[in-house]
Amino acid sequence: MILHDQCPLLEELRFMSSFEIEGMPRKWFAAGALCGLRVLEVQEFYFEEGEEILRGAVTEYRSSMADALVIAIAKGCPQLSVLLLNGLHTGITDKAVRGIEQFLPRLERLGICGSSITDGGLALIGKKLESLRELRVQYCTLMTARGVLELAAEREDLVVIGQVGPVGYLPNRMCDDDDWCGVCWWAD
Repeated sequence: MILHDQCPLLEELRFMSSFEIEGMPRKWFAAGALCGLRVLEVQEFYFEEGEEILRGAVTEYRSSMADALVIAIAKGCPQLSVLLLNGLHTGITDKAVRGIEQFLPRLERLGICGSSITDGGLALIGKKLESLRELRVQYCTLMTARGVLELAAEREDLVVIGQVGPVGYLPNRMCDDDDWCGVCWWAD
């Protein structure tokens, strides 16, 4: 791809359609050629194994590939303030969250919808990402309502947008713009 070779001053990169995790080479980010990037957004981040897109259980292989890519992004793009890697069953785990907190401490918006983060990952986000103001975690099936409530209680300044589990909602207070974000949690 030409971007990482010929656009060293690029600050925003948005993929508005789907992007396969394996199709986004880690070398784009690991080489530091996109180190000035401030916004990275992928609307439909997914993983394909074989000939079919997996929409079911997250495999260990998928998680290792997704985590490695997220950590490469975090290391290679230290200026990111917005990182939105949303999809269904992306495979992103707490390991990637540890990479994000280590290399992107000034992150303000994080979207990891469809990931496999747990309550432990939510707690790490709450404790380590002090600049974070918005967290999108729709369709993260391994976190619980308890984890979300604990995060909301710890970080009153953080807006958490999402749902708990595959179908359940836990509204504490609805957003002013229901059509835009769905369900939000705030500590009152």
